[in-house]
Amino acid sequence: MPPLIDQLLLPPKLVARALADLRRIAHAAGSVGALADELRGEIGPAAGHLRQAVSALDSLREDIGGLQRSLGPMSDDLDGLREAFEGSNKQLERLRDAITPELRGIREAAEPLQRELAEQRGSIDALDGDLEKMGEALAARLDALTAALAPLKREVGEVRDVVEPLQGATKRVGRLADRLPGSGHTS
Repeated sequence: MPPLIDQLLLPPKLVARALADLRRIAHAAGSVGALADELRGEIGPAAGHLRQAVSALDSLREDIGGLQRSLGPMSDDLDGLREAFEGSNKQLERLRDAITPELRGIREAAEPLQRELAEQRGSIDALDGDLEKMGEALAARLDALTAALAPLKREVGEVRDVVEPLQGATKRVGRLADRLPGSGHTS
């Protein structure tokens, strides 16, 4: 059997550990309060619920401070700590239950935006289809224009075939004309 002193010191050690855990919980509760301040403007109705949570957590912090001062080697205090934890869990569950409808409301508010984005996407897809049809029509018209210009291209080629051999003769006739007397040119 362990010495009597160890048996008497065991509950204070457990209480000290429990207090350290409670301090960490209280510190975490402070972080929850800061988060509540940030979300207050965005969530609207949930802000009141969050304020209640912060207030409850602050009162828990005060209760924990009182427990720290009153803790001694009594095992009854451990039962009080268990009850405090159960109360915190119940309060957190109530907060979760209170915030869930608010989050659902935010999701419902986002649904019209998603529908509008889907409509815009549909409009863009339709415009893309129209542009593709216009491109196909333009390509068909360009093909028709190319086909219509083909006879002119052949005729221009035929005229070039006739004119090119005559260019040399035209230059020679021009030089002869320059040599003729009275042509108005000075040689």
